[in-house]
Amino acid sequence: MDKKSRIFQIDNIKCILIFLVVFGHLCEQMPFKSSRFLYLLIYSFHMPAFAFISGYCCKKTTKEILISKYFYPYIVFQTCYIAFAKYILHETIKFQYTTPYWILWYLLALFLWNIVISIFSDTEKILKCILIIGCIIALLVGYIDTVSYYLSLSRILVMFPFFVSGYYLKIRNFQIFKPGERKTNILPKFLTLLCVVLVSCILYLAQHKIQASWAYHSLPYHELQYSIWNRAFFLIISVIFITFLCMFIPNKNMGIITSIGQNTIGIFLLHGFIIRYLTYKNILQTLPLPQLSIILLSIIIILACSSKPAIILLKPLIMLPLKRK
Repeated sequence: MDKKSRIFQIDNIKCILIFLVVFGHLCEQMPFKSSRFLYLLIYSFHMPAFAFISGYCCKKTTKEILISKYFYPYIVFQTCYIAFAKYILHETIKFQYTTPYWILWYLLALFLWNIVISIFSDTEKILKCILIIGCIIALLVGYIDTVSYYLSLSRILVMFPFFVSGYYLKIRNFQIFKPGERKTNILPKFLTLLCVVLVSCILYLAQHKIQASWAYHSLPYHELQYSIWNRAFFLIISVIFITFLCMFIPNKNMGIITSIGQNTIGIFLLHGFIIRYLTYKNILQTLPLPQLSIILLSIIIILACSSKPAIILLKPLIMLPLKRK
């Protein structure tokens, strides 16, 4: 996306989402009062929101470019993370590429989602069919025992409708982001805010009855004792929060926030090494004032992983150079 046509609101939303990614992962290692609720709230929508944004930003291209952009970094970082876990963290783990390591499922998802989009035409009928079929599969796949962590198929299938919906809205030129100074009608904003408050209250009150792992969408229903209705509930929550972000996040250059939003891939790929190492050394568990520490540490990690040295280091690892014809 060039500078003239760049939608700063998307960058600002991506900054918020990547902060939630880092903050959420730290919540797992630094429990504090309300951390269970915050973790549940974050996981109820942050990755579907990323999928939606990725779909909106998707552009059809060649399979060679998709391999270079998504599959190549998946192979590189799958190797790096497994080597890191095996030789630095001393985990019992084998080198393999069919089950993505931790966060790397999203790279594989982006590769497969883009492949699917590139196969079909952009007609409204086709995209609507893909979206409807995708939603049905997302709900029914939980009944198939063999679809789980292998190739992260469960997550990829469940979150695919969010990717398709983002792409569909862009193709149909829906003004889901704020062009210029356009003001959104107050009623939709009020209703969206009300829905956000309501679902947040529901999650808070029911947090001890709901497993955060339900929101991972990684395993079939019977393994975690949840149902199609639980999954549908989380998918609806995702839609509500995505709508909220599109309505309330400003569409303007917000300096460092916008800049961070333009470099989320580096943060996404690098922060895992930092968090896993700090956890291995038992540093996170001993930090004082966890509520404050987790916020400060999230900011420090984000700034470090989006710095110029980090970007320079990452460049050959996240994009395979292609020969010009």
